[in-house]
Amino acid sequence: MKLAIAQDKLSQALSLVNKAVSTRSLNLVLTHIRVQVGKEQTTLTGSDGDFTIEHALEVKGEKEGALLVPARLFVDLVSRLPKGEVTLERADGKLRIVCGAADYQLNILPDENFPTLPLFEEGKLAQVTAGSFKKALNRTSFCALKDPSGTTSHYTHAILIKFIEESLDLVGTDGHRLAFEQLDNPNPEIKEKSLLVPTVIVDELKKALPAEEDAPVEIYYLSNQVFFRFDKTAFAGSLFDIKFPDYRKVIPGDTKSIINLNRAGLRDALSRVQTVQREPRGGHRRRGASAHQGRPVRRGEPAEAGGTRRTWLHLYRDADSHGLSRPDGAAELDDSHKLPSELLSFPTEG
Repeated sequence: MKLAIAQDKLSQALSLVNKAVSTRSLNLVLTHIRVQVGKEQTTLTGSDGDFTIEHALEVKGEKEGALLVPARLFVDLVSRLPKGEVTLERADGKLRIVCGAADYQLNILPDENFPTLPLFEEGKLAQVTAGSFKKALNRTSFCALKDPSGTTSHYTHAILIKFIEESLDLVGTDGHRLAFEQLDNPNPEIKEKSLLVPTVIVDELKKALPAEEDAPVEIYYLSNQVFFRFDKTAFAGSLFDIKFPDYRKVIPGDTKSIINLNRAGLRDALSRVQTVQREPRGGHRRRGASAHQGRPVRRGEPAEAGGTRRTWLHLYRDADSHGLSRPDGAAELDDSHKLPSELLSFPTEG
């Protein structure tokens, strides 16, 4: 096995696939990255057994072959190499890495027992655009709990992606709050399909999605696994096989009041309150400030909306800044009622 590749290109690809590599696994091969060199391309793969990232590089190898390289050592070493061409070559049972005057040899393993992605192309569900899909993930994933170990199987540690009739729903919850985003169903032939994707996969997927708004992202399902494919990258992961609560019962169908707030004013008020509000210590929370920022634009009955500081900051960061947001059952607004882009609005139950 032998190939030559630019250092920055190799480092970027290794950093991506390394996100799926296990750091605590008792299975030694899962702490490695697989390098597959073919005639037309080179493929890098990282996996913890349940979550896999595969990335293809349009780099032709001088000699074909496949091997496993210790992930952490490989990623750290390549990131510190000087800019220029890097040569990877299997020699004497080791991987030789040459870049300029730098010359290293790393121990390797055969790739026979490394997880391999199945042929999932026949299980295609839909194709979405990277911009809208990433925005929907950002607006819902902040409500779900994080599980760095990836060992917790509970709906609060996942994002629900549900195809239902004419919509594609994304939902996240931590058991106390819930975030819901609705997109148009890109494949109306799928009337109902639920994918409960662990947050450990969602968090890395958000970072890796293409920056181009219209870039295609394909979604596949096969044998209780979900697959996301875009550019030359594939994300694969095992789904949680548990029931997600009926989130539609939580979302109000009839909105009594809609409050429109100036985004900049809300940001400044939150910032001031945050400077004097202390974090919980010893089981007690001290509240030391209140803020008033102009008069909100309100439609309907008088109302108040409360929440934790963290929730408000997420709402400010992730909420849309154009027009009015409304749940099902709220009155439709024509163009004359649209708000300036600097306003943030949200419905309340009164």
